[in-house]
Amino acid sequence: MWPGADGEHFKFPSVVQYLKDGSKRFGFMVRGAPDSTTRAHFKIPLMAVGDDSGPKHKDLKDFANRSGSDLSWEDARCVLVDHFKFLHDHIQNQLKDHFSEEIIRDARIEYIITHPVLMSDAAKEMMKDIIGEAGFQISDVSLLDEALAASCALRPPLDSMGRVAFILADAGGCTIDVTTYTHLLEPVCPSDGSACGISLVDLEFRDMIREELPWLKDEPDIERDIMSEFGKAKAIFEGTEKAVSIYFRPPSDVEKTKHFDPNAKTICLKRAEMIKFFKSTEESLRNLVGKQHEEAMKLGYTVSRLVFTGGASANPYLKRKWNQFLPGVQKTWSVNA
Repeated sequence: MWPGADGEHFKFPSVVQYLKDGSKRFGFMVRGAPDSTTRAHFKIPLMAVGDDSGPKHKDLKDFANRSGSDLSWEDARCVLVDHFKFLHDHIQNQLKDHFSEEIIRDARIEYIITHPVLMSDAAKEMMKDIIGEAGFQISDVSLLDEALAASCALRPPLDSMGRVAFILADAGGCTIDVTTYTHLLEPVCPSDGSACGISLVDLEFRDMIREELPWLKDEPDIERDIMSEFGKAKAIFEGTEKAVSIYFRPPSDVEKTKHFDPNAKTICLKRAEMIKFFKSTEESLRNLVGKQHEEAMKLGYTVSRLVFTGGASANPYLKRKWNQFLPGVQKTWSVNA
């Protein structure tokens, strides 16, 4: 279990907050604080190492620029070391709470750390250096791509004999990883991925509202409140609602715009506008699954099941769209793989 300001959690987001007094907060412990700096999506500079020309690299750089995570490599490395050091220390403290010093001393403890399939071999080597600097014994660490790790946890039962496979999509905040395996976890074709995770939905909305409400650049706290309320609306959006309203407290003397009504203190979005924010994520997910399915069929495999996991799989709209992929193929999902 991972600590948070409101209790313990199964998942742990990659967020680091640097406070004015020099202390740090991590994951769900991060909350609003004056004169603090919060870093998220800081793995992107590492993921971009090793391929500086391909379309995947461009997607990563675009996401980094839009999300404000376009850190220099030196800054990103420092944040990564802090992140992994916290993970290491938390695990050690958890072990001490549950086992004696003798058991911990004599046991061989192995760590499995996952990474997106977009990460190059050069980036993996750099990741090992960072993990070692954070306190892990490198010989005890195995790196595993997130799609394979999720497949190990969510492998469906064997539906029939022969050349049968399943496709798994692990869609998180930044990336989508899609892979195809047999029921014995033998890879059918190379994994694929994109930098079009569900955080892109927030960025699409944020860019629109910043253009429409230019005064937000001087009101970071209000923008933070708007994004928080949008996040809540996004989390329950099914795509059948006529409209979605975002409530917040605006400053005085601001003008009404296309979506914003200062008297009602709302930003109102029509269904089609809300769906448009999901377009890039949905299309990327659909295209990646389609390519994997096409490759599997060329190799003579029958895809018996689609498995959807990661944070995005909790979203009602994306879950509904997932159920429309590849008609006739069974669909399952699980948020925590």
